[in-house]
Amino acid sequence: MESLITRPKGPRLVGNKLNAIKCNTCGHIRYPPRTYCNKCQGTDISSILIGPKGVVATYSTTYKKKPSDKQRIFGVVQLFTEDGKDSFILSGTFDTENFDDVKIGKKIELLPNDKYNMFKILED
Repeated sequence: MESLITRPKGPRLVGNKLNAIKCNTCGHIRYPPRTYCNKCQGTDISSILIGPKGVVATYSTTYKKKPSDKQRIFGVVQLFTEDGKDSFILSGTFDTENFDDVKIGKKIELLPNDKYNMFKILED
């Protein structure tokens, strides 16, 4: 179990951007943030905001047992920093009723949600 000392205090989201860390030694981005880099174990880190824009990397849908069940679409997206130099992979749920709206490479936006990672499909 990880110590609470390694978890820095701070909000999960700042607006609709993820509050993450970037290692100044190896450049690895980590979310949720910790006080060390899990790639090189370095402690020279800085805070970075990721998102809200990104693209769909992959997705899947749930199986409906009954016609009344709501079908959900889960997936993995690549979120970018505002300057576009850094990116981060994140999983979550797509906020759409239509399965045909979600395509690999389609542009998305991270929605502000305190509990879940939710993505909105953007129009081209």
